[in-house]
Amino acid sequence: VKDCDFPFFSKSFIASKENAILARDEVQDFLLKNKISEKIIYKVMLIIEESSMMVVEKNSKKKLIIQFTLQIHNNEVLIFERDNGIHFELSDTDAKITDFRQYFYNSLLDSYFHKQYFLTIDYNRNIFSIKR
Repeated sequence: VKDCDFPFFSKSFIASKENAILARDEVQDFLLKNKISEKIIYKVMLIIEESSMMVVEKNSKKKLIIQFTLQIHNNEVLIFERDNGIHFELSDTDAKITDFRQYFYNSLLDSYFHKQYFLTIDYNRNIFSIKR
């Protein structure tokens, strides 16, 4: 995108545990290149990995696409997640806890991130922001 006022990164991939790890590592490289603190990088990497893994686990019988877009602004890092899996709100920290991953993920979201969910036609869309 020409003339963008802020650094951004976008990655789409076939949902799998292996691809989630690769996407997480690419996000780390992007954030390091843009001089984001290690503390924030690790939190963002956890969100990328854990949200991807939850989507994969909730859609074990379906082949789907996950997309992440990150934007770096002066005071925050925005993370946009989209997937075409079953309708499932990743940002709902009041959802019934069914396993340790969901417990850990919800604790992480409650502690560090502002989050919002949007259901669009055939897509789940979650937005997370973390202060820098």
